[in-house]
Amino acid sequence: MRVARLFLFVAVMGSVFSSGALAQVTIGIDGASLRVGEVVEIPIEINSVDGLDITSYQFTLLFPEDVLDIVGVETAGTLSEGKSVIVNTDTEGEIRVAMAGTNALSGSGSLLILSGIVTGDDLFGE
Repeated sequence: MRVARLFLFVAVMGSVFSSGALAQVTIGIDGASLRVGEVVEIPIEINSVDGLDITSYQFTLLFPEDVLDIVGVETAGTLSEGKSVIVNTDTEGEIRVAMAGTNALSGSGSLLILSGIVTGDDLFGE
């Protein structure tokens, strides 16, 4: 059975605002081994943001549109839970996310969780 090796890239960490200044944080996404037709949850992880007073963020995520179809975004149980999150998937192979809230983010973990369906096999490996 062939398995897709999917790699997503955070293309632009457009802005993470901390008291009006740009804050440096690290965001990561692990690669995943997937099968065509499989639904996958992809957590967007962030390192500790304690003390940075981050009340908003935005980023653009690029992915191979012929391999993955993003079908949803979940904030329950994540650092973004209870915040206003806007997601734009109008451009194939790209998802833009913006979040704003009144309380600062704290801790580390998932900013949000993307749901996708593996649709193609262009990235299949042995």
